[in-house]
Amino acid sequence: MPVPWSRPRLLALLALTGAGATACGADLILPADPARLVVAGSGSGSGTVATTVAPAPALNCTITSGAADADSCSVLYAVGTSVTLAADPAEGSRFTGWSGACSGTAACSLSLGDSARVVAAFEESRFSLLVVGAGTGSGAVRSAAGLFPVIDCTITEGLTGDSGCNASFLLSGNQLTLSATPDGRNTFAGWGGDCSGTSDCSLVLDRDHVVSAAFVHRR
Repeated sequence: MPVPWSRPRLLALLALTGAGATACGADLILPADPARLVVAGSGSGSGTVATTVAPAPALNCTITSGAADADSCSVLYAVGTSVTLAADPAEGSRFTGWSGACSGTAACSLSLGDSARVVAAFEESRFSLLVVGAGTGSGAVRSAAGLFPVIDCTITEGLTGDSGCNASFLLSGNQLTLSATPDGRNTFAGWGGDCSGTSDCSLVLDRDHVVSAAFVHRR
């Protein structure tokens, strides 16, 4: 059975024999080298990049904390293949855009005339929670156990302390609960901002929040 000749082997044979671009009176057509598509990651977030329009083999690249998996993020295609890539951020991350052979944030479409490298940037999505004091009294606002970082905010005569009153959380859709505890001869008068009433304050971690806690002196 004949052994197929690759492009490098044919070129080496022509160099050794001094043959030109023709053989036996006909043009010699050399097979094109395949085009390698490489996806790299950047940023602090995680996600996947996958082919949505492409012949086999499919690419399904995992990016973790900005680093692309070496085994799943490189594929060979025939020259001229059209490929479309889509980015899907993991929970707690957002896709911020392409660089390299693509740009923008829409789907990345390529016609592989040669090898190409595409960089997908994912960033951690974070939101801030700020607790501020109100009223003239004193007390503390604390977050329930289970989430980090912890809110442990001291309010003295309506003024918040220097630490424990703000934090940055990964966007997750989880719920955080704040409770208010008055000091000594003080009363908790209620929440303001993104909470209301006097019961525990429950917030969904999906955006920035500002909450005020009002304490007043008991007469």
